[in-house]
Amino acid sequence: MNILQSFILGIVQGLTEFIPVSSTAHLILVPWLFNWTLHEPARFVFDVLLQLGTLAAVVAYFWKDLLAIAGAMLGGLARGKLVETTEARLGWLIVVATLPAVVVGLLFKDFFESLHNNPVIVAAILIATAGLLLVSEQMGRQLLADQ
Repeated sequence: MNILQSFILGIVQGLTEFIPVSSTAHLILVPWLFNWTLHEPARFVFDVLLQLGTLAAVVAYFWKDLLAIAGAMLGGLARGKLVETTEARLGWLIVVATLPAVVVGLLFKDFFESLHNNPVIVAAILIATAGLLLVSEQMGRQLLADQ
């Protein structure tokens, strides 16, 4: 991977991470669309580093909120009142909402990893997701209009 490819993938990551699309899928599709030949182990490490960079940016931006949530969760846990504050409740809801993704990810790890080798399937999944987002947006507008 050269500097230009790294730069382009970094821009793609930055542009797609915080909108309701898969930044990882875009990191798969861009090299495929440009017909780049990338060394797979290096590509994997690069993708992980891009994701860690995004995580670092989020933690840096929200560090006060994250500390408040973690402190409230630990304090509530110590007092035997898990959801005594809004911050503690939010923290535990995040934990509970994350568990299904962890379980599915672990159970179907090989399947999801195999998708990384098939950009056509990744593109189809992105298109299907876009369709679901459009339908849900229209349904939401219709529900609001009916009220």
